[in-house]
Amino acid sequence: MDKKFSIIVPIYNTEKYLPECVESVICQTYKNLEIILVNDGSLGNADEICKKYLALDTRIKYFSKKNEGVAIARNFGIAKASGDYIFCLDSDDTLDKFFVEELYKSFKKSGSELLVVGSQFNDDIKMIGGLPTWGFAVSKAILDKYPDIRFQEGFQPCEDGLFSHKLLAVVNNVSKCNNAKYIYRSNPNSCEHNINIKKILNDIPQWLNILENFYDKYNLWQTHKLHLLLFVEIEPFGRLNTLKLNLFQKIYLAKLLLNFICKHNLLSSVDISCFTPKFQIFIKSKSYLNYISNYAKSKISIRKFSQKIFSVVNEYSGNFPHKVVTIFGLKMKFKKARV
Repeated sequence: MDKKFSIIVPIYNTEKYLPECVESVICQTYKNLEIILVNDGSLGNADEICKKYLALDTRIKYFSKKNEGVAIARNFGIAKASGDYIFCLDSDDTLDKFFVEELYKSFKKSGSELLVVGSQFNDDIKMIGGLPTWGFAVSKAILDKYPDIRFQEGFQPCEDGLFSHKLLAVVNNVSKCNNAKYIYRSNPNSCEHNINIKKILNDIPQWLNILENFYDKYNLWQTHKLHLLLFVEIEPFGRLNTLKLNLFQKIYLAKLLLNFICKHNLLSSVDISCFTPKFQIFIKSKSYLNYISNYAKSKISIRKFSQKIFSVVNEYSGNFPHKVVTIFGLKMKFKKARV
C-alpha cells in the first residue's frame, strides 16, 4: 500500500486564502493523505470554513486551540499525525495538484528520510544550512527518533530555520525533489513582513545558545562546522544585512556573531570560498566597522576591475567630443555629432 502523507496546516487569521489552500490539498492526485487543520486561535471565520471541509472529506482532521504561535501549532499537528511522511503547509499558500505525488516518487526512489523541496535550493545538499517550512518534507520515523527536534517555540522568524538546521545535521539520507511545486503567496500581513527589530535582536543570542546546546548534545562541533556557518550566513548574518538597524544595533549584532564564530573556532578546516563574497569579508573582519570598510574597498576594487574590462567615457579631442570605449584594454574612439 502507498505511504500516507500528513499535511499539516496551521491557521492564523488567513481566512481569505484558506479555502483555496485546503482545496489545493484535497485535489491532490496522490490520495493517501491525512489533512490536519490546526486553528491557532484565529479571530475570523476559520472555524466555520474548517468545519465545512471537515464534513466534505473524511481525510480531514480539525483541531481548534488558543493562539500560542505558529511553531506550537505545527508541533501540535505533528503530535496528531499518523502518516509516514510529514509536510507543513502555510494556510495562505497552495500546492500544485501533483505536489504530493512528486514527493512520494522522490521518497520511494531515494529511500531518503528528508527531502529538500524545490529547485530554488542548492543542488549540493551539504551546502544548505537551513530551510523554510515549505522547503522540506520529512519521515515521521525521524521525528519519532528525535522527539527533541521540533519547530522552535517562542520564535518567529527562524522557528523553521532552527528546526530544519537540526534535522539536516542528524539525518543521514537527504535528497532533493525539484519537481514538487509549492505556490508561495507573499502576504504583507505575515510575521515575516512585520518583524519587531528589538525582539529579533533579543532572539538571535537565544538562537545561538540553542544551537550550542544542540551541538554539545549530539557532539557535532568537529563534523558540522560548515553546516553551522551556513546557518549563521543565511539567518543572523542575513538579518544584519536586511533589517533596518541603526549603527549601534549593527555593531552589536556583528560583534555577537564574530565572537560566536571565534569562540567555537568555526573557521578551522573550512573552505570559506564556498560562501558569498560578502560573508567571506565579514568572517575575516574584526568588527562591524572593519567589515564595512573592507566591503567598501572590495566594491571599489570590483568597480575598478570592471572598468579595466569595459568602460565608456566622454572626452574632447581636437575641439570635437568623442566617446571612448575600452574593452580589455583596447580603446576605440568615436566622434560624437555636435548638438
